[in-house]
Amino acid sequence: MTFTTPPLEKDLEIAGPIKLALYASSTQRDTDFVIKLSEQYPQSAEERAKGVNPAYQVVTKGWLRASHRALDEQHSTGMEPYHLHTQPEPLKPGEVYRFDISLEPNAFQFKKGNRIRLEIVNGDSPITDVLWTHYYQPNKIGQDTLYHSARYPTALVLPVTE
Repeated sequence: MTFTTPPLEKDLEIAGPIKLALYASSTQRDTDFVIKLSEQYPQSAEERAKGVNPAYQVVTKGWLRASHRALDEQHSTGMEPYHLHTQPEPLKPGEVYRFDISLEPNAFQFKKGNRIRLEIVNGDSPITDVLWTHYYQPNKIGQDTLYHSARYPTALVLPVTE
């Protein structure tokens, strides 16, 4: 699933920790969430009409195995979730959970006219994601549902500087 902002009206600088509060369910007892934050460049109407994907640059990534969602409240902060990874808990298929996913902290300036792009996937491509490859596992084949509503307020939290 890919989300993009409208073209930015001015440069936007971020610096620090980045978090995605994601509400999701799965038909399986476990799944992986790999999050990619990118800057997407403008695309001509002709390219879009041809179905060409827009060019973009990955800024940072984060990931979480759903069964490892438990937070250590003592070490977690509003912007930096800390996961214990000591007692994995399988998902109940169809139940909605909140997943606090930390993306690698970064300092970056998104340029005016470009878009902020957020991708939520279950694995990486060993071709395009060489440094941070998380292979999709066939034992987790199922259907994941992402939620965004007043009841399930999925949100990307960026450390915007002034």
